Order: sequence, then structure tokens, then C-alpha cells
Amino acid sequence: MEKRMEKGRKAKGKKSVLVTALICAVAAWLLFQLVGYIFDIRLAKEELAAAQGQYDRISASNEELKLLLSGDDYIERIARDKYGFILPGEEVFIDISGN
Repeated sequence: MEKRMEKGRKAKGKKSVLVTALICAVAAWLLFQLVGYIFDIRLAKEELAAAQGQYDRISASNEELKLLLSGDDYIERIARDKYGFILPGEEVFIDISGN
């Protein structure tokens, strides 16, 4: 009878060790996965901050360009420089000296 009890205790002890080892292995794997996800999230936040900064710079540049294009001064300068337009009553003098 004592031999049966010893075998039962040994079997329970082996099962207990295996279950504990399995739980530790699963916990270690979960911890490893969690750390990996934390690094991924940190990297994504950095990329988001960089993209947000780039978006802000481009938006500011677009606003400046919109203001520039909406003003009559810009349109007048393009008309004069590119197309040679003049306002009524203006006289154009062309420098032929080449200097």
C-alpha cells in the first residue's frame, strides 16, 4: 500500500513540475510578445510625430502659397515678367545696352 502512495505522490509531483514549467514558459512567451508590442507602439508613435510635423510644415507652406496666389501683386508680376503686359498709360523702356 505504501508503494502505491509513493508512486501516486511521485506522479503528482512530476505533473506539478510539468504544469509549473508550462505555465512559466507561456508567461515568458507572453512577456516577450508584450515587450515586442511595446517597442512597435513606441516606433509607431515616433513615426506619427514625424509625419505630423511634416504635415504641419506642408500645411503652413500651402497656406503661404494660397495667400501668394490669391493676391493681385503676384498675378501682376507674372503678367508683366512672363507675358510682357503693361497697365494702361505705362511706357516700357527696353535696355539695349546689354549691361
